[in-house]
Amino acid sequence: MTSSTYHIEFNIDYQKWKQYFLIVKKPNLLQSWSYGDAKASSQRWNVRRAIIYENDKPIALLQVLYKRFLFIKVVRINQGPLWIVDAPTIKQVEGVFRVIKKSWSIWTFSILLTAPNLENISSFKEILSSLRFYNRGSYKLNSGLINLKQSEEDLRAGLRGNWRRRLKTSEKNELSFVISRDNLELQWLMSKYAEYQKDKSFQGAPIPLLEALHKASNEFHEVCMGFVVHQNERVAATLVAYYGSSCTPLVSWLSDKGRELNAGNFMLWNIVLFSQEKGCDWFDQGGIDEKNPDVARFKRGIPCDEYQLIGEYIVGV
Repeated sequence: MTSSTYHIEFNIDYQKWKQYFLIVKKPNLLQSWSYGDAKASSQRWNVRRAIIYENDKPIALLQVLYKRFLFIKVVRINQGPLWIVDAPTIKQVEGVFRVIKKSWSIWTFSILLTAPNLENISSFKEILSSLRFYNRGSYKLNSGLINLKQSEEDLRAGLRGNWRRRLKTSEKNELSFVISRDNLELQWLMSKYAEYQKDKSFQGAPIPLLEALHKASNEFHEVCMGFVVHQNERVAATLVAYYGSSCTPLVSWLSDKGRELNAGNFMLWNIVLFSQEKGCDWFDQGGIDEKNPDVARFKRGIPCDEYQLIGEYIVGV
């Protein structure tokens, strides 16, 4: 049996990218076309997009960000690649990351920083180690995917007891849920987000990047807002990005009054239902941080398939 060969096809156009992105079963925002455009326009990153082949079979999509400093290129791969195949084998993972390293290493005057789209399991760690990808720290993204392919009835039946009780209470509080895509509404939410960043000394996603993501919407990527209103007053809001078969919240805001009215439960439940109506298969919780146990407990109120990615790496010689 002959061994597989792996190669990268660069400079993929939008239509070809779209063709494969839409069949990725669990895409992520950071590898979406619009995220690359937003990083380019708001933070001046250059973008390259590619398909990785095993022999003649496309098995992965890759979006690469880079900046030049004199003769050195700093290269960043955020949660990539996206796997076109259902579940990559150990040999496929090794072949893909070997060809990635060959394209960006010290021998090509590049410094490659990457957060691989790989689950945190020993076999993947061993592959990266054998290829001289070095772990950069202890941080590893934890999150969860809510399965939107189940019915609304099954989703509701699966809610944790206390979470369901708070949702029922909120539904008796004369709350309404409104979706908006208007730029003026975005600016209102960004002002609340900025206040929250200042009050809590919280960094979060940069506002120019969020605004650029909203501007970069296209036919399979969209950023919109969901507002919870009580007696003509906004008491909660969220900004959600949609990309292919998945979506994730980027920003959430809750007023003191909204907290009293359980508007957080009402908002998350309704944005999940809206996302289901849009045809999404997965709602990514956008991170579950054990250092913030109250928020983690709240997010787990709607059962999800939790996952942990492998962490941050830098490529050695």
